[in-house]
Amino acid sequence: MDRRLLVRFAAVPVVVAVLALPPGVAGAAPPPSAAQALGLTPIQQRVDYTTPTGADAKACTVQPEKSGSRTAWVVRTAGGEVLRRFIDTNADNFVDIWSYYQAGVEVYRDIDSDFNKKPDQYRWFNAGGTRWGVDENEDGVIDRWRAISAHEVAEEAVEAIRSGDARAFATLLLSPEELRKLGAGGALVADFGGKTKAAPSKFRQLVAKQKVVTGASRFIDFGAPRPGTIPAGGDGATRDLVVYEGASALLDNAGKPEQVQLGAMVAVEGGWRLIDAPQVGSEGVEIAGVFAFASSRADAGGQGAAAPSDKMLELMAELQKLDARTQSAPAAKRATLVQQRADLLRRLAAISGNSTCGSSGSASWPTCSAPRSWRASTHRASSS
Repeated sequence: MDRRLLVRFAAVPVVVAVLALPPGVAGAAPPPSAAQALGLTPIQQRVDYTTPTGADAKACTVQPEKSGSRTAWVVRTAGGEVLRRFIDTNADNFVDIWSYYQAGVEVYRDIDSDFNKKPDQYRWFNAGGTRWGVDENEDGVIDRWRAISAHEVAEEAVEAIRSGDARAFATLLLSPEELRKLGAGGALVADFGGKTKAAPSKFRQLVAKQKVVTGASRFIDFGAPRPGTIPAGGDGATRDLVVYEGASALLDNAGKPEQVQLGAMVAVEGGWRLIDAPQVGSEGVEIAGVFAFASSRADAGGQGAAAPSDKMLELMAELQKLDARTQSAPAAKRATLVQQRADLLRRLAAISGNSTCGSSGSASWPTCSAPRSWRASTHRASSS
């Protein structure tokens, strides 16, 4: 059993004192000591919460408090700031919510939702975030995310790479059931399904060879262009689909910036999911052109236009990579990149046989009359 679970549930006086609650505030049994109460820790790691030490810890108090049908042991500082709240919500005289606070505000709780004295849900609150994990077999490990933001998916993905935890990575992937409920078009369902099926194997390969994410790596932020909506109606899609393209996790490696490419992310009920394995670094990265792919399929199905060929899709991917480089390139290099973009557009035009492209003659994006089957990939960039 996980060490933290042993600390919490082993048959020792400290744990009995904190697990068992008095039937009411009046005539309550002596509370656990502050040291005993503060010795309990969250089941999940990487939780930032306040734990006083030394004289400050000795000055803390633990008192039973009652609110409606709920009774709790509440740990406070000498100044009255709440540090912990261990709550019995169903009046069985046992704790079923263990809450942890930072600066007097709850940031995390372990939850025993089925009242068997073992936590099965883990939630982050306020400055702690939005995550809500479900532990179906009560082994202390999250099996699925009931709620998680795109930012937190990025953070969890980095941690999964750092620890080599394929199980943790799998919880971030779009599941077959979630894919079914998306209501996406047939081509996207097939594309997403193939990628998510291959992702676990690709993740293991990444962990085995990558050298970028290490114990010294520190997650800094989530990065992505604004999300976009793929409308229902095309290629049999029954629901709008909200997607991030080109998402990434930004890291600090002892002062050196690094990034983990997460690719496309899709919104599901309660949060976001990855559809492919991450990629490390910035060179040779495959770009998931979800918007262009979906647009081409919608056009082919709804307006009679042909789907893009493999060569067109290859050039579209190159175009997206070039756009990403240009956005962060210094002004001195942009003219060259713009010319490269114009050349790519001409090659696309030549393949499609029904469009013309030309340069505007300035250090801005070239003008292009693009075939509708791949136009969506070309008008996302803007002038500097």
